[in-house]
Amino acid sequence: MIKYNFINNPNKKIKKISINYAGRSGSFFLHNLLEGHENIITLQNEYDRYLYNLAKTFFLSNQDLDNYSCFLKKNLKDNINEHLKIYNSSKFYYDLDKICNEIEDIVSKIKHRVIEKNFDLLLDIFYISHCHLNQKYIDNKDHYILIQTHTPFNQKDYFFFINNLNIHTLFLMLRDPVKAIDSHFFHHSFESINYSPTLLVDLLSSFKESFLSIHLDNFKKKVFVVSYENLHNKTFLEIDRICKRLNIKADDILFKETIGRNKLTKEFISNREIISGFRKVVVPESLKILKDYEIELVEILFDDIIKKFNYKFRSTKQLTYFNSVIKFIYYNFVKNLSFKHLIFCLIKISVIRSTKYNIH
Repeated sequence: MIKYNFINNPNKKIKKISINYAGRSGSFFLHNLLEGHENIITLQNEYDRYLYNLAKTFFLSNQDLDNYSCFLKKNLKDNINEHLKIYNSSKFYYDLDKICNEIEDIVSKIKHRVIEKNFDLLLDIFYISHCHLNQKYIDNKDHYILIQTHTPFNQKDYFFFINNLNIHTLFLMLRDPVKAIDSHFFHHSFESINYSPTLLVDLLSSFKESFLSIHLDNFKKKVFVVSYENLHNKTFLEIDRICKRLNIKADDILFKETIGRNKLTKEFISNREIISGFRKVVVPESLKILKDYEIELVEILFDDIIKKFNYKFRSTKQLTYFNSVIKFIYYNFVKNLSFKHLIFCLIKISVIRSTKYNIH
């Protein structure tokens, strides 16, 4: 069994895959497709970021491994409850108390065999405990842990991430920037989250930060770009690319979203449906939220991505960066954006414009 294989060799780091993305770019969709595969251990995708951050806090505090279970039992429950209140989200499908009991059992068996307490180990212990209880179909010979950390990170966080995790592949989810920002705006209002006057530039900055990993020469070979549009409309081809990257078989389960306990129902769709794309999204060209001047700003800031990946330019005007910023200033004065917020936005826009990256 996978638990006892781990106990017998606790110093072997399990390979990790992660998903980096700008909001509303298909990261949850990819997670849900990968979740049912026998080579991939996952946790429910809305909550693994809390696990990641707590494991990081525990690691940096240099606490004894014996305290790990109690630390998670208290803090992870608090995080999940807070998340449910804020986002009115789905419940947590798994019994956290049982997982923590498994963690205690594993720690008691490996503690004196661990050469060095490391961040990788903390994640491995949790995921193996969870898998032992909830994902018994996992192949115990060769598997990955999928940890969706809800990146993008800032630069400092990225260095911790790449230096402390045994990352095999970082999936970079890419979507038409205008659609990604507009969709995020729409869902932000739909989820009744308090509106921020700097929301647009915050989202623009987040989108840009998704490509931070491309800066790092020693890490960029681990980055694998996945197109949101292809994942929806050319699913067979995109899944085939992912399987080749991970060297796993293209099991039919990858063409069915699996969430929480709803796994391996065996109600697979036919090959014919798979090849034609099973979750086609017909998106009307009319955007829901963004104004013309906001679309122009997005396109000016991300024109390199739009050109490289053949996305459509919605603005037909030959705008310059200077003109788009002037328009942004004018319309935000009209909206009575405070001088303080306006200066903040302009600084962020300048930083976004100056950030360089190379998508290979």
